[in-house]
Amino acid sequence: MNRIRRSQQSQSIEDTVFDAVIVGGGINGASIYHELCRAGLRVLLIDKGDFAGATSQSSAMMIWGGLLHLRHLHLATVRRLSHSRDYLIRHVGGDVQARTYRYLPRRDAGRSLLLARAALMSYWLFGVGRHRPHLQRDFAELAFLDSSKFKACIEYEEGIVEVSDARFVLNWVLAYQSDEQLALNYCALDGGRFDAAQRLWRLEVSDLILDRQLAVSARVVINAAGTWTDGLNRLFAINTPYKHAFGKGVFIAYRRDERHKLPLMIETRDYQGCMSLTPWGPVSLWGPTETRVKDLEQGFQPEADDVRYLLAQLNSHLAKPVTPLDVISVRCGVRPLVVRRAISDAANIYRIPRKYVVHPDRDRPWISIYGGKLTSCAQVAGAVSSHLTRRSTVRRRADTTRLADGAYDRARRQTPLAGAFMRSASGAELSSFPGLSEPFPSASWCSQNEMCWSLEDYLRRRTNIAQWIPRGGLGAKNENLAQLQTIAEAIYAKESEARAAVGDYRLKIEREFDQVMAQCG
Repeated sequence: MNRIRRSQQSQSIEDTVFDAVIVGGGINGASIYHELCRAGLRVLLIDKGDFAGATSQSSAMMIWGGLLHLRHLHLATVRRLSHSRDYLIRHVGGDVQARTYRYLPRRDAGRSLLLARAALMSYWLFGVGRHRPHLQRDFAELAFLDSSKFKACIEYEEGIVEVSDARFVLNWVLAYQSDEQLALNYCALDGGRFDAAQRLWRLEVSDLILDRQLAVSARVVINAAGTWTDGLNRLFAINTPYKHAFGKGVFIAYRRDERHKLPLMIETRDYQGCMSLTPWGPVSLWGPTETRVKDLEQGFQPEADDVRYLLAQLNSHLAKPVTPLDVISVRCGVRPLVVRRAISDAANIYRIPRKYVVHPDRDRPWISIYGGKLTSCAQVAGAVSSHLTRRSTVRRRADTTRLADGAYDRARRQTPLAGAFMRSASGAELSSFPGLSEPFPSASWCSQNEMCWSLEDYLRRRTNIAQWIPRGGLGAKNENLAQLQTIAEAIYAKESEARAAVGDYRLKIEREFDQVMAQCG
């Protein structure tokens, strides 16, 4: 998207009274935007960074019913997630697919296969009852696992995001872009006030691309800022009975063994839970960690201890160990977990249900979204839409049903490209990258059509290059620097800006990846 179009959109923003302004372009904000646009409302979605630029780009990409929450008897959460999983599998086009998973109890866990199978049968009953779990004693992945640790697996069904979590989020947004339905990244909410006489929010917004201040009017504000929800509420003096606790989740990716065909759920060495080993294109994704975070900003940075822990857990299951030199990429996110405000910060993070809360303010038209996952995004959107309709905060302008009751919008601008590498808008110009066999949308095309404003936007979120090629796409010995320069020149207006962007990106990879891996050697 070029600056001329962005400038036109900024003008439209100031000329429109929006029915809803959504703050936050992660999975919650994107799905709410899609649902309200389907309802014919005037909607503005803004994010101070890129879409899916924080937690929503660092998931396991599983659309699942919360199997591990059975351990703590969070039955309502499991039922809700299971129903949402099954809905997404049925209705969300090619983005979410049903997939066979393999649960691997360890031989030395002291629990029988029959007990594990009984637990999975209970889990199965929370869903729609398809694909009954069954025992499998011979499966492809045993060839690279330590066979002395496992004697069988139990196969069952979950869902999975086909391309990437970031692309999944983006696809909710791309279907609707007009003068009265806009989603803009790099657009920050700085402040504002509620005009009680007019029943309108008067918001101060900064367009960080154009370096321009905007005045925005809206009937309701929806705070879907994820980990920053509490901070935004404080800025506007919004008080709620909830807050977020934060859990840090880190994954590592390494070159996939060709025999790794299906996602594996493997019991940890301490038998207190499971971790996932997921085939994703040319890599296998292993994790996550689960640690409490006090300093939010530091939580988004992986540390050597995180990687050492993941490698130790992984190698306790493999026949041949994976070393720090084998790690291609690291994913690090902070999960916002909803708790009551009165709960002590010392609460056990493992026992916090992975639920969501949609909380409307009593005095002003402001809705706060707490918690949530990729799996529950449609339910969150449906709950927000129901609240707006029930309270008559805004009026629908189209005869549509709630997202949770209707089919997914198949008319959005999306068609499959070659293979299963990337899905994007029809007519996309395709490109290639050293070390990857399938094509994907070019940098120039993403820049013009998908609000791709930076090199990292493209390498990390519009494509999977930064996750599938060592060192963020640079290559093991910076052999792809020239390729990155070409990509940057397609995104930035000036060659000098492109060179500076590549230099900054290289320094970021050296600081956030190289230095961490060097401490793990």
